[in-house]
Amino acid sequence: MSILRTNIPTKYILTALLITSLATSHLAQGSGSSNNNNIKDESGVEYETSNTEEEAVENEIEPHYAVLFPWFVESLGLVIYYLLTRYAKWLPYTGVLFAIGALMGYGATK
Repeated sequence: MSILRTNIPTKYILTALLITSLATSHLAQGSGSSNNNNIKDESGVEYETSNTEEEAVENEIEPHYAVLFPWFVESLGLVIYYLLTRYAKWLPYTGVLFAIGALMGYGATK
């Protein structure tokens, strides 16, 4: 079945893909948390350091999360789309996805 023959408008699919790519790029760049133990080199690039090995292991992003996260976000977007089209047609899809993405980003930094 072709994606063009489905009832899902293209803008919703493109929005979900954009959110997935933005979230994946955020994971690849790291959380960007400011730590007092950061070191700056001569060019001004800041490198994160940790006090102990346990802290370093705790702050490390596992590579399998980079593979699983886009699938999770796509699945979440499909569930939200289904629920909104059935039960809350007045609620904008992109607004809901933005709010959930913001909450996920906030949760990832804490």
